[in-house]
Amino acid sequence: MAEEEKEEGEEKAKKSKGMPKMLIFVAGGIVVLIIAVVISYMVAKSVKAPKIEFGVERAEEKPPPPKPLEIGNIGEEEIIARLADEEEPHLAKVSEIYLAFDKKATKLGLELNNPARKFQIRDIFNAVLMSQKSADLITEEGRNELKRELINKINAILLDGQIKDIYMQIIVQ
Repeated sequence: MAEEEKEEGEEKAKKSKGMPKMLIFVAGGIVVLIIAVVISYMVAKSVKAPKIEFGVERAEEKPPPPKPLEIGNIGEEEIIARLADEEEPHLAKVSEIYLAFDKKATKLGLELNNPARKFQIRDIFNAVLMSQKSADLITEEGRNELKRELINKINAILLDGQIKDIYMQIIVQ
């Protein structure tokens, strides 16, 4: 019997040692939970709620449409250029090229109709196209970047005004 009492005493001692460890884990969990609640409260306070208005809906103010531009083309011939792809050769075919400019710039219209200026513009088209890759020209963003580059380079050689936009048909093969 004495042995049984000793064994029971040892078991109770083991259980009592395990109890403080469990209390430490529970206390640690409660502390972590409190920290999480405080942080989420602070984040929720810092985020601004959207302002919602009830009542009559306001009509969205649309910007006025852009003023019509004068259009000039640089010839009926299409431009075909080999692109800068290294793995597989690709061609870009540009046709129906129209340069848009302000209607008040009548001198610019005359300058764009000058055969020598048309030749320079076609040369700029060739040079810029040959520096492009087919993957860039497939996306809308790439085509818009091509237009911006062409507009900048063409405007650099013009004397009597600036073009505002380029309209063109481009096919990548």
